Amino acid sequence: MKKSLAPLAALGALVVFAAAGPLESGVDRPGGEYAFLPTADAAACAAACAQDQMCLSWSFQVHEFVGCYLKAVVPTRESDLDSVSGVSERAKSFLALTRPASGPKPAPPAPAPPVIAPAPREYEPAAVAPRAYAAASASALGGREEDLLGGP
Repeated sequence: MKKSLAPLAALGALVVFAAAGPLESGVDRPGGEYAFLPTADAAACAAACAQDQMCLSWSFQVHEFVGCYLKAVVPTRESDLDSVSGVSERAKSFLALTRPASGPKPAPPAPAPPVIAPAPREYEPAAVAPRAYAAASASALGGREEDLLGGP
């Protein structure tokens, strides 16, 4: 009499489902991939994620680039009929640790005091000897230095 392995296989599928979380059919979670595995189906992808300590979520592509993408993050869900995705139980416990405790929110920080700039200084021309200034001005204006200084 042959014994059927079907109950054992079903039990294995339940263990994988429990470790990997529910399958999200028609959903992709793009981004955060660190590994690609050529798995046969979404259940194998979920099992691979459950066994990998770094995996927080996964996506199995049905067409084009068929296979399993393990992810180190939990990206936002996007509708994609060619994908099946899931989030590991590890991610759910990790998120529980990183979420702030519920309760009253802390008060926002006080605004920074305004920055007061120093008052602008009046224009102070550089100290230039009158003769050098006259020579430069006369040259720039096309005149003679004597005309500016009042000399002969």
